Formats: sequence, structure tokens, C-alpha cells
Amino acid sequence: MVAAILAIIAGSWKPSDDTNVPICTREVTAASAAAGQPYLVQLTATLADNKQQPVGGLLYRRGQELVIVPTAEKLSGTLLARDAAPVVLLTVPAGALPAGQYRVTVAGSRTARSWALQVH
Repeated sequence: MVAAILAIIAGSWKPSDDTNVPICTREVTAASAAAGQPYLVQLTATLADNKQQPVGGLLYRRGQELVIVPTAEKLSGTLLARDAAPVVLLTVPAGALPAGQYRVTVAGSRTARSWALQVH
């Protein structure tokens, strides 16, 4: 499992912004959220090949819309990833999301997953 804290960016994400986005997210598990607490998102990503490995992600916030973009990097030389569908645990830092209703999307280069989030 790869664990990373998301970097938060104000504004919108466009698919052309990052070419190292996993192809898709097969499964997403996200708990409820409390203001002032970290928000955890666990996902299973499908990578293009075993020459990539997940390294973290970015969180784009524009009003009540959140887009999580998992990121991967190419492995150098003859190194190969052990799993083409790794589990990734991403953390939105404590205090980053004030109380309110949000629409969360995990973006992939071919598919995306979305859900509603209530931060109490």
C-alpha cells in the first residue's frame, strides 16, 4: 500500500495537466469527515503497465467541488512494480475542508469515481 498526504491546489483540474494519472480507479473507500480532522480516501488504481508506481496525489478544490488526482511515476531502468493495481491511501490534511457539502471525484485518465461528502 502506498500512503500519501494530498497537496491542495485551488482551481480546476484538466486531464491534460498530468500525463501520469492512473488509467482508472477500480475501488474507492472513503469514510465520513469531520471538520478539523484528516479525511482518508483509499483506492485501487489501475496503472498503464508495471513500469509505473503510485506516488501520491493532488486535491483540486473549487468551491464545493473536489477533484482528487492520484499520481504515478515511471520507474527507472529495469525496475518493475509488483502490482499493476496497487492500493493507495490518500489523506486530505486536517483542517483543509471546512464544514459543508462537497462533490468528490477521483479522476483517472479513462474513468472517474464520484460521491457526495458531508463534512460535519
